[in-house]
Amino acid sequence: MHADEWVKQGEAVVTDAQLVEWMDPIAVIRVCYDVSQVALNAADGSSAVSPTRPDVQSLDIRIDNDAKKLIQIGLSGEPLQC
Repeated sequence: MHADEWVKQGEAVVTDAQLVEWMDPIAVIRVCYDVSQVALNAADGSSAVSPTRPDVQSLDIRIDNDAKKLIQIGLSGEPLQC
């Protein structure tokens, strides 16, 4: 982004989290990720954010509890009621 002279403003925030799957040692945590305060602008000031982007997104975070390691973050196929 920086090399393309894009500017990010604002912060995204996790507003809720629920454990949705546990198969020791792998856990899947579904979170509500509020991106409503995040703007991404090109060098000319135009917005790179789609006008249809939802303010809150449901993400699945997969972790390996034994290795204390993040495995994957992705959009959830089933939204959390945020």
